[in-house]
Amino acid sequence: MNEGQMTMADHVFAEAMAAYAVNPCSDQKRQNLMLACARDVRGHLSDIPAISRLALNFDVLTTLAPGPARGSEMFDLKRNLARFHEWRLGRAQEALKRQQD
Repeated sequence: MNEGQMTMADHVFAEAMAAYAVNPCSDQKRQNLMLACARDVRGHLSDIPAISRLALNFDVLTTLAPGPARGSEMFDLKRNLARFHEWRLGRAQEALKRQQD
């Protein structure tokens, strides 16, 4: 499956969502900053499935009432972040193998 290359918007978006999800303190100001970063690039994302899943998580999180995300929304986000990082790791391993051949 040819999923194309990640765009810079994809990188920014994924990092913002990761920072939002793994923020070691539940500081609402920092979480809002991460969501604002993601919001800035939301309209420029590629159609890579791993990014699309994160975009759906973002859409759900930003339609909730202000305040911390509920457990199920954070669980879904963290699950999709893990899937994204597994996908990206697999792509990196494939590229490394091609370089070594």
